[in-house]
Amino acid sequence: MSRKQPDSQKRQEQRAAAAARPQSEKPASTTPSLLKIEWNPGASLRWLMVLTLLAIATFFAIRHRRDVAVWARDFLAMVRSWFVRDAAIASADQMVAAENSQEAPIRFSDLPDPFSTYAGDPDRAVKALFDAACIWGREHRVQRREDETPEEFVARLSRKYSPIAEGLTQLGMVYSRLAYAQKHVHPADVQALRPLWDWMAQHPSRHGSPGVILNQV
Repeated sequence: MSRKQPDSQKRQEQRAAAAARPQSEKPASTTPSLLKIEWNPGASLRWLMVLTLLAIATFFAIRHRRDVAVWARDFLAMVRSWFVRDAAIASADQMVAAENSQEAPIRFSDLPDPFSTYAGDPDRAVKALFDAACIWGREHRVQRREDETPEEFVARLSRKYSPIAEGLTQLGMVYSRLAYAQKHVHPADVQALRPLWDWMAQHPSRHGSPGVILNQV
């Protein structure tokens, strides 16, 4: 009798412990997961740096909004010129077609002064000056190629005639903006090109090779 009683009591204690174990373990396994909050200082620091940089960029963009606007306009004009390169090539094709036409060719010496003729129209003055540079270059055996843009042509011409390299570069830039970006020419830019016309007029061709006026814009 004395041996059976401890065994039965022991089994009862084991059953009670087994029945009580799941209830006691549930809070231990679930409660910490619900209350646990993780904080990542590295990610928070990165977000803080991004917001700070955005705030600084916004401040400078507002403070220098005019410069930003000019830069954006010039950048868009440059991008647009990449896509309208075919237009420049088509303009060069017009030169070939005009050369083969029945119209009498015009020499540089026959051209009127674009600064006097188009004194009140800077856009037309620049167009006429670029056409004149094409004719002057042809007469000096530097003909514009079919696949050349205006800036490429004036760059090649300026390499041969360094005294007017600066004026030719300025002409190519202003003319390209007018032709491709539809950006009107400032009167001051036209007056800056006056020495270019005077130099070409003082150095006529000795070969007498005729040229053709083009309206490329």
